[in-house]
Amino acid sequence: MLKLFNNIKIKRRLTITAFSNYLKTHKAALPFVYIRRKLRIYFNNRGDVVKLNIRKSFPIFYPSSRGKSSDLAKLTIESINKTFPLIDLLLAGLDIDIPIISVEEFSMRSNSYQPAMELQVLFDQYGSDKASLHNYHLIYGTVLSEKHKIQNILEVGIGTNNTGVPSNMGKLGKPGASLRAFRDFCVNAEIYGADIDKQILFSEENITTFYIDQTDPKTFQQLKNNLPETFDLIIDDGLHAPYANIATLNFGLKIIKKNGWIIIEDINPKSLSIWKVIFYLISENFEPFIIQTKSAFVFAAKRFN
Repeated sequence: MLKLFNNIKIKRRLTITAFSNYLKTHKAALPFVYIRRKLRIYFNNRGDVVKLNIRKSFPIFYPSSRGKSSDLAKLTIESINKTFPLIDLLLAGLDIDIPIISVEEFSMRSNSYQPAMELQVLFDQYGSDKASLHNYHLIYGTVLSEKHKIQNILEVGIGTNNTGVPSNMGKLGKPGASLRAFRDFCVNAEIYGADIDKQILFSEENITTFYIDQTDPKTFQQLKNNLPETFDLIIDDGLHAPYANIATLNFGLKIIKKNGWIIIEDINPKSLSIWKVIFYLISENFEPFIIQTKSAFVFAAKRFN
């Protein structure tokens, strides 16, 4: 017998189709994971069935061991969830301190109050949630405090309102809102944006946008062919998944100017162990920060050589 989240019990022999129909009818607590041999069958909140072979789907984390397939499947999930937290503990055991600071503490690094307030007005005016939902204007007021010197800004993820696209802003979202705010704030800068949703790409005064798929490194090279050689600021506000963020870092760290910044927005607290490792890895050439805001965490890095 398999026990569901709400104490519903289903026989192991129940067919996948019948099980899916059962979930739709009884609206059981979801998502739900059903282990059958090497296969995990995931039911989403619509009752759709997605099949994954654990061994083939997660070869990096699958134990190189013998044993029951169901046990190895469970251990694979543990491996995925525990590897980076254990690396975090390893850093701590080596007395490597990775600090987390508040956004208010970060904003005290420069005379950024007035720039931050100006950005807050512009974000709100164009319909960006960077100030209203988040308080990222305090971060950008700091990194863009000398706004007249800024020449180039790139934002990966310009905000789609197409609800069929992952990491969308909802139907009421305003694509390109933050690009317009940065354009009005940094009056001497060219603003570039990139997004996976081709339907929202646009060009207007001092703003140009291009296609990018953060899960496909080839598209970063294609993007690079359309961009200036260096940037004062690169922002990742795209898929909000660690591997996609790291793809942007791999691309962006190479083209950030001296004293320029790269910002990764909307980091899930459960992913912080990954960012502590990245903090340590890049600290030789960058001054990294993990910043706690009112709604999420932000990773920021300033190039110093």
